[in-house]
Amino acid sequence: MPPETTTAEAPAGAAGEVEEAPAPSNDAEGRQAAARNPQPRDAQDDDAAALRREAAQRRRQLRSTEEERDALRERLDRRDKADVERAAAQYLHDPADFWRAGIELDALRGDDGELDHDLIVAAVQRVTTAHPHYAKVRAARQADYAAGAVAPSADSPSFGERLKSAVFGD
Repeated sequence: MPPETTTAEAPAGAAGEVEEAPAPSNDAEGRQAAARNPQPRDAQDDDAAALRREAAQRRRQLRSTEEERDALRERLDRRDKADVERAAAQYLHDPADFWRAGIELDALRGDDGELDHDLIVAAVQRVTTAHPHYAKVRAARQADYAAGAVAPSADSPSFGERLKSAVFGD
């Protein structure tokens, strides 16, 4: 007679052990199989708790990623705004007037998301057309004082002649 070996086997349905049921062929058989071999309540609670913990961890990761994305977007916007103001400073007395005129930063970006110089120049032209007082005052030309005093031309009337004509109406 072969030697007997004894092993302690847990009865089916003991806490922590789950018997796997064969895959049901239809919904009714699935409900019957679940009724015959229900998953222990503790195991269901453990599974639900694990899923809740995982979902909470994913939500925290999502919030962290969104915060990082927002911070990077703000940095990019600040850099782009400075670039636009630098370009607008060539035409405007105060580059901040560009934003006061209601121009949005996103309107100055091309399809690829980068700043488009042509869009910036067009926007500056719109701003200076709508608000000419925002534009830089450019000197017509500088006088040449290196040659010293210059005699008035014969074609232009003198100050005295202009005064007489203004007073007497000649």
